Amino acid sequence: MATLNDSASLTQIQWLDTVKDLGTITEGQKLEVSFRFRNTGTKPLVIERVQPSCGCTVVDPPKEAIGPGKDGEIKGVFDSNGKLGPNHKSLTVFANIKQPRELVFTVIVNKKEGN
Repeated sequence: MATLNDSASLTQIQWLDTVKDLGTITEGQKLEVSFRFRNTGTKPLVIERVQPSCGCTVVDPPKEAIGPGKDGEIKGVFDSNGKLGPNHKSLTVFANIKQPRELVFTVIVNKKEGN
């Protein structure tokens, strides 16, 4: 298995999405977010981990290595409970690439209307 410290296993990645504006949602909604990428290097891409900026976002990175020339996706779910107003969240991707990459999404959470 490739490791972050093994320079011989480094590959290159082309991000198809790095910043997303997800608009406006109502408090309590769970919002799916995804960031697409392509392995443009010559080695399999191994995503070691993805670190969300807060516990309000749960991520689901690819479990298998992404071969050279192949596309992949990092998916997450943002829970808007208690997150009123503008939200600027990030996911930091640690993989067999030169440096970790920060992916960012923004969303505005409106108060839920009372019954």
